[in-house]
This record gives sequence, structure tokens and C-alpha cells, in this order.
Amino acid sequence: MPTLVGQTIRDIAFDEKRQIKMTYWPERWEAAPDWRFDWADLKFPPDEGEPVPDAPGVYIFALKPKVFDFLSIGVLYVGKATSLRSRIREYIRLIDSDFTEVPRPHIWMMVNLFNGHLRYCFTTTESVARAEEVESEMQKALNPYFCKARPAEISARVRAFTN
Repeated sequence: MPTLVGQTIRDIAFDEKRQIKMTYWPERWEAAPDWRFDWADLKFPPDEGEPVPDAPGVYIFALKPKVFDFLSIGVLYVGKATSLRSRIREYIRLIDSDFTEVPRPHIWMMVNLFNGHLRYCFTTTESVARAEEVESEMQKALNPYFCKARPAEISARVRAFTN
């Protein structure tokens, strides 16, 4: 891709999209269930051969800049999968793919704009139904930017202040 002073055309076209609004809501964190999970934490995209189970589970994408040896600084996405391995492969295929041909452009945006600075964290669940339950509670508590589904309470407040 051609560059202009170190930036690609895509960087310039999507520069404004890097400015994301993170919403931190301590009351929602305190109201969330006190569930404990054994999270695996991989860089994204993972090294070839990294073990990702072919099992149902919940995953997050967290932003982790490669500066100052930071911990992750924000959850960008929470999702569920019937197969965590299949799901991560779907996301890997989005890297450098054609934006106009993807079914979920917001996910394409996330993996391409922050490629190399993402963590893929996951935990397995005993069933898809349990993964759906955990995903729902995590989305309510964390309100990740790239999740399109929002709890009704959050959607109502957002509409009240944006209309």
C-alpha cells in the first residue's frame, strides 16, 4: 500500500476511527456477577501453533500498546463462540482483507486499525448457552466500544444525549 510520510492511505482514511470513546461505569462493574474464570491471554494475531481450543467460550479483545510495558488499557470487544478456534481464525482472515467485502465492518476496523496492539483473551465454557450468559453480563458491565448490541439502559442514555 502506498505511504505518505510514513502513513498508508488506509491510515489516513480511517484516522478518525482510531478516536474511540471508552465508557467506564463503576456501578455496572459492582452490579456484575462475581464469576471467576481461567483466562488465556494471547497476542493478536497469535503465533502459529498457539493453542486455542475447539470449544465454546467467551473472548475479549483488549488494547495493549507496545510502549512502557503497559498492561492492557481497555476492552474493545466481548464476544462468544461455539468454537474459539474457528472464531479467532475468522478474525485473522480479516487482517488486510478488503473492507468492502466483510460482513461485520466494525470488527474489520478493530483488527486492522489496532493490528499488533491487541490481546485475544478467552475462557472456555461448558456450553454455548453459558457462553451467551457470560457474554451478556460482560457486555453490560464493560460496554465495549466495538460491540454493536447495547443493553437497553445504556442505549436509552446514549440516545438522550446524542439527539
